Amino acid sequence: MKAYAVRSGYGGQADASNWSRSSWRHGLVRIDTPLDLNDPQSKITVVKDMTSQGAVEAEVSRLNQVNTDMSCTYFYCTSRLVEQAQ
Repeated sequence: MKAYAVRSGYGGQADASNWSRSSWRHGLVRIDTPLDLNDPQSKITVVKDMTSQGAVEAEVSRLNQVNTDMSCTYFYCTSRLVEQAQ
């Protein structure tokens, strides 16, 4: 099973050169199959967010290995944490 990284950024660009390392979050996502197209939200879960890409990649690999017989797959999605102005 592959681990897929999806990068998103402000304005559709993922240029991390101007952002601090701590502003990146890696969401660990589980998809249960078969996916119900009438209610897909019931089959997609953000399990947790992590700040280390290496740690989330290792966790995706581990979870996909231990859940081989289950009807689910894990991947991660990387995005930028945007602080709200107060």
